[in-house]
Amino acid sequence: MDGRRDDIAVLVCRVRERLCGWPLDSVDEVLREQPLRTLAAPVPHVPGFARIRGHWMPVVDVGSALDLGGSPLQRLVVVHHQGRPAALGVTDVIGVQRLDRAAVDALPALLQDERHAPIAGMTALNHELVALLDLGRLLPDLQLPDDTASPQPSQESAA
Repeated sequence: MDGRRDDIAVLVCRVRERLCGWPLDSVDEVLREQPLRTLAAPVPHVPGFARIRGHWMPVVDVGSALDLGGSPLQRLVVVHHQGRPAALGVTDVIGVQRLDRAAVDALPALLQDERHAPIAGMTALNHELVALLDLGRLLPDLQLPDDTASPQPSQESAA
């Protein structure tokens, strides 16, 4: 054995008062908040769509998806999973961290319910708990049928 850890690169973000992270290889870019357009979405944690690099993509309020309540989306993390792009709304971006894969714990049985469905595991970073999210469970299967279609502005973004 050569003594190297089996590291994973993770983008760690703050969602309200909690830390969350997902694999860095699924992250495309980090942006400031963008104007949202509403569209009848069957997923409650998708407050709308944002036009990013000329394409409409769903914005996932990570706090709402984790049942932490909605929060001001100050940063958008554009990610992709199995060809599906989305923007994850977070409070703040902490940065890239290398985590020891062996130190990632599975979610305890007590927390394995639909409220915690997006959480794939947990680890600690500087004495804070980091929830590692499974993008496959977090991202909705929402796409506009025609990229030229324009969702209607929400009341909040019209002001």
